[in-house]
Amino acid sequence: MMINPRSWMSDLPSHISQKALNLISIPGSHNSFTYSITRHSPPSPDGPIFRLDTCLPRSFLSRILYPWSVTQSLSLFDQLEAGIRYFDFRICARQKCLNKCKNDESEFYLAHGLYANLLSTELQSILGFLKANPREVLIVDCNHFYNFETDEQECCFESTVLKILNNVMFPYQKNIPTLEELWSAKQQIIFISCHRESPEKIHPKFWPSSSIKSFWPETVGPRAMISFLNNHIKPHLHRPDNIFSVHQGILTPTLSFILLHPFSSVHRLAKIAGKYYQQWLNKPNQLAGPDGINITLIDFFATTYPTYIRDVVSINYKTWPNDKTST
Repeated sequence: MMINPRSWMSDLPSHISQKALNLISIPGSHNSFTYSITRHSPPSPDGPIFRLDTCLPRSFLSRILYPWSVTQSLSLFDQLEAGIRYFDFRICARQKCLNKCKNDESEFYLAHGLYANLLSTELQSILGFLKANPREVLIVDCNHFYNFETDEQECCFESTVLKILNNVMFPYQKNIPTLEELWSAKQQIIFISCHRESPEKIHPKFWPSSSIKSFWPETVGPRAMISFLNNHIKPHLHRPDNIFSVHQGILTPTLSFILLHPFSSVHRLAKIAGKYYQQWLNKPNQLAGPDGINITLIDFFATTYPTYIRDVVSINYKTWPNDKTST
């Protein structure tokens, strides 16, 4: 099957584009923004050894953290061009937001152990792709926030996002929309913010954390990862009709693992995890639809490009081979 990664959503047949987005199989990337981290990036508050920043040189800490902080090699724009349609974000405030929302977007960064690009820089990149591809849809999941201490900071964060993406953000609703609903509304982003747990406490353009469930194996062993994933998909697990689900195909090192393997990296673990995860995705009985594969997520997806994208998107065609089949 020939799949164009850049336009795979636009190319879906109508009997699939009419399915709710949480029923179709969507390729995503883990810590999507980390390509911009360098060996000179300063440690961020989410890092496991950030507290050592006061007693060890930053340059030394950055060299230790770098191979464990970077999980992707392509920019967000290039990831979108390659077919990724789910971004995994961690937001960090560099300083307190004063005078309510008078601060500009320079306060908010993306971070994973080390600081990455400004949030606003990456949002502009996303907008550029979406403008050029009006029938492609993206889910942005901001699932970690650091250094957010005041309501003013939350206000500043939301204002930063809305200033750039407001016109393409699909507002929260109880039911998960279809691609065709987003196309009809001329909107392209579902923006999830874990800083707000319920829709009553959130700006209507943001989706609350209760609208998504992510299954994280939290292991460094590939067989344990697969066992966990098998236990969190049908027939072993039933999920509500109105949430997205993410199955993470990643291996997660502990701090002790990092210290015991100083010459290893996320990239090395990703090669192992990716091999096992793609075998899992390609099982004959692996389908999309209720309780099936929805959003997938891996580290360094580019190392298996275009296989990863093709395999995930193909699950949709395997699940619904023609318009006479409905799930």
